[in-house]
Amino acid sequence: MSLARVGKQFLAMNTSQLVTILTQLLTVPVFLHAYGISLYGQWLAMAAALAHLSTLNYGLQTYTTNEIAILYNRGEIQECRIVQSSGLRMLLALAGLVAAGLLIVFFIPVTQLLHQTIPLSEAQFTLYWLGLQFPINALVGFVGAHYMAIGRPHRGTQYGNVMNIVGLATLLALAMFHSSFPVLAASRCVVMAIFGLLMLLDLRRLAPDITPTIRYWRKGILVSILKPSFQYMLLMGSNVLIYQLPLLLMQIILGPVSVVLFSVTRTVYSMTRRLLTLVTNTIGPEITITIGERNFTKLRRLYELSERIVLLLTIPITFGSMVATPFLLQVWLHKGTLFDPIVCILLGLTISVQGLKEHKYQFQFSSNQVREMSYAGIGVYTLMLLLSIPALKYFQLPGYLVVWCLAESVLLFYVLHLNRALFRGEFEVDEKPAYQMYAFLLVGIALSYFPMMHMAQLSYPLQLALAVVVTLITGALSYWIFNVEDLRAYLWGKVSSKIPMLARSR
Repeated sequence: MSLARVGKQFLAMNTSQLVTILTQLLTVPVFLHAYGISLYGQWLAMAAALAHLSTLNYGLQTYTTNEIAILYNRGEIQECRIVQSSGLRMLLALAGLVAAGLLIVFFIPVTQLLHQTIPLSEAQFTLYWLGLQFPINALVGFVGAHYMAIGRPHRGTQYGNVMNIVGLATLLALAMFHSSFPVLAASRCVVMAIFGLLMLLDLRRLAPDITPTIRYWRKGILVSILKPSFQYMLLMGSNVLIYQLPLLLMQIILGPVSVVLFSVTRTVYSMTRRLLTLVTNTIGPEITITIGERNFTKLRRLYELSERIVLLLTIPITFGSMVATPFLLQVWLHKGTLFDPIVCILLGLTISVQGLKEHKYQFQFSSNQVREMSYAGIGVYTLMLLLSIPALKYFQLPGYLVVWCLAESVLLFYVLHLNRALFRGEFEVDEKPAYQMYAFLLVGIALSYFPMMHMAQLSYPLQLALAVVVTLITGALSYWIFNVEDLRAYLWGKVSSKIPMLARSR
């Protein structure tokens, strides 16, 4: 495991998060000032109308780029080139089909369908350029993912960060000059195309042996690429079963108030779990490279150390968020009354289990071993939805959350089983940390139940102070329970070996 590489990728992904936040903070006020509420709403409607196109390349790009990195790090250069060329050819074909299919916007009354006031031609050209962004982004992402193969995933991520910053600056500058919507949409396409070419030139310099090309395409490999790509698309479909369809059931059975209550509470946990998600995503390229090298000693170290980091963060983030929820709802939405302690407790438990499952699943995802999980996810979440109907009807939101938690638990232990198969007996996957997490969560919930039921009666400064104290206490207990001292010693040894002054000070 290369700590330097993981650290660089972690910093690069942190930068990505900052760019995303910056985009959200700046775009809305600039567009509202330049175009007003009505026109900005029309821009958002056009962007949303084509958002589904972002899923078209998900499986194809993910599978091929992972496979390229695995084969390249095994030294199977010719096979790597074949997968690369075949994947690139299919992406180019997909881009061509999307570009041709988007021409339909010039033959339909889009302004009537979307209830817009801008001229028809302006709406049509805007939709066309917005749609073209997705295939161009897919091709640029395909090129950028090659940095993972040569052990520099952070370089590709930083290229993407700079591209997004330049794209944001261009968009905002054009908006401040009141440019037309087609110009705004086209600017993003131009910026992405420029950075795609820059990355191609950079890869040609750094790794000429795997610079993207279609010369090595082989017809017979198409099926072997499309089948696992479809499995990745099934995984994307699971997200609909988890995040979208339950809201529809809540709306139908319980009404809009419950939908809002559930959504805002889930959003609070999502915001506070951003660091945890970042850790899980950061190790993805390292897993792919290590699998390619067939270095199971490094893989075991990565598995165990990353598991301890995830567990160290999970418990304090969960209980800290749980206690801070009424305060955060008041500061964020000025709606502290949306706090429901039972929903908050059960959602915290569910999100914690889901977080550990996602960490374990990352090893399957980044090694292209997703077949079993893709089918299991669809099956388990479909059953979850069916059971959610009577659960919502008779037990309301708590009933649904119990069903969801059970579904995540089933998938957690199933993915642990898949991890054992992935590691091929090279080392034994220990389930003990998962049981320790469950015990910690259940004991913590039992101890916090009474305070949580009365949390809304406390002043907001006191709620915040309690959240800080709870986070620190559970963090200290997690450090001890999950034996994080070994991780600290390992990391300190790595750092001190690079800095002699630190080694002498021990």
